[in-house]
Order: sequence, then structure tokens, then C-alpha cells
Amino acid sequence: MTDQQFRIGLYDTANVVPPISTLPVGVHRFRITTVGNSVLSTVYVRSGAGTASVRWFDLGAGLELADTQTTLLTHPTMTAGQTDRRVVTKIHASCFVEVTVAGAPVDMGVLATVVADFPLSGNILDAQLAHLAADGGLPVSVYNPGDGKFYLLRGGPDGLAVSERVGRVLEAGTTLASTGPSTTILSMAPATGVTWRVRYGEVVCRGVGRWNLVVDGVRVGGGATGPERAHDRTDMPGYVLALASVQVGYTYSHGPAGIDIDAFVGVTEL
Repeated sequence: MTDQQFRIGLYDTANVVPPISTLPVGVHRFRITTVGNSVLSTVYVRSGAGTASVRWFDLGAGLELADTQTTLLTHPTMTAGQTDRRVVTKIHASCFVEVTVAGAPVDMGVLATVVADFPLSGNILDAQLAHLAADGGLPVSVYNPGDGKFYLLRGGPDGLAVSERVGRVLEAGTTLASTGPSTTILSMAPATGVTWRVRYGEVVCRGVGRWNLVVDGVRVGGGATGPERAHDRTDMPGYVLALASVQVGYTYSHGPAGIDIDAFVGVTEL
């Protein structure tokens, strides 16, 4: 269909598709010049065997080329007896309404009112079907210090989605036959699809020596033991994310042969 042109002043309302119009199968485009940068758009499909989808877009570079189109809002595809109302924001001086009718003709209407600002479309109803590319709800994001990213808070019909976290203590021990080079006391890896948050590491040994806590190949803690300090511990300032491996190594420098040593690492398993 050839472009139809409308000019809508601030707080004015126009029937972009007059109610109720019968639109045949195809793409119908309407050019709108607005005195304001936001539009309240309502689509109503009264009858017909086909479907109708409505897209608002403008031309970001001011050139009427397909690759300059910026989609501002897309109403969900509707059938007979359905209506939808949404706010279109961030409009330049003019924009377009594109109505695509598929399957069979439909009787429908599109109503537009120019408003003055970028209002937040926060009228989200309980159990409303989400259209993430178009809805203007209020997302809540949380920061994950483990990977430095923000994540949207998720939920379901019963409330917030909470990941189950299981606290574990990784444990290993051995007998040191003699003093000498570093010995790996504990070496473990999370299962496939599992992540560990390392909270602390500790070693129990009456011999004189030094120990290291290594996570994914990086030393993140350690200390020293001796007769007067048989138990030594390192606590993380929060946690350290372990994706591949956790190791505790010990270098025994002085003491009797055949001394026992135990290593413990506290993790939260996700």
C-alpha cells in the first residue's frame, strides 16, 4: 500500500487505521509526523481469520533506506478479539507505522496519541506474556563480582528464582616421609556444569613448612606452619571463583619424618 501521511500535534489523537477498517493481506505503511517524541499506541483487531502485527520505526539517518530503519516498538501479533496498548518512545521528527496482515483480511484499528516525554511503560499485569524487545517493565539487575557482569533478576509464577547453593568442605591428607620439595596435598576440580566459590583454605601440620592455596592456576592464599602453629588458615575477602581446579601444596622444610598433614578448602557449590 502507498504510504499514507499523518501529522499529530502534542496531546492530539489520530486514527492511523480508522476503526474499524478491513485491511487485506499484505504490508500497509503509514507515515506520521509528530510534535513530540513519544506516542501512546493502541491496536485493536475486531474480527477476521488472519493475524495482524504492528511495528513502529523511524529512519535513524534520515534516509529512506532499509538499513537505516530503527525499530522503536513492536506490538505482539494479534488475532480477532485482541487489543494491545504500548508507549513508543525516542521518536525523531517523523516515524512510520507498519501493519502486516497475514493469512486472511482482518477488521482492525490503530489509534495514536502524541505525548510529551519518554514515559516509563510500567503497567505490567500479573501473568502478562512478556515481549522482551518491546515491553517497558522495570528490570532489576544484580552485579556478579565473580565475572564482573550484571545479570537481570529472574523469577517465575511462584516468586524469585534462587539458585541452590550447597556448602562443601574439600578435604585431603597424607603423611610426609621427609622434608623436601613442594608436595600437592589436595587437588580437586568441580564437576561439569558446576562452579565453586572458594571461601577459605587451611592446613594442619606440626612440621615447619609453607603452604599455598591455588585456584585455577593462580595462588590466592597460603601461610606457614610449625610446632607452635600447627593450624593455619586463609579466608577469602568474599570468595574466589573456581572453574577448573583447586589445589593445596606444601613445602616441608624442617621436622621429623613421617609427619601427618591435612588440608581443607571451604567452597559454595553452584
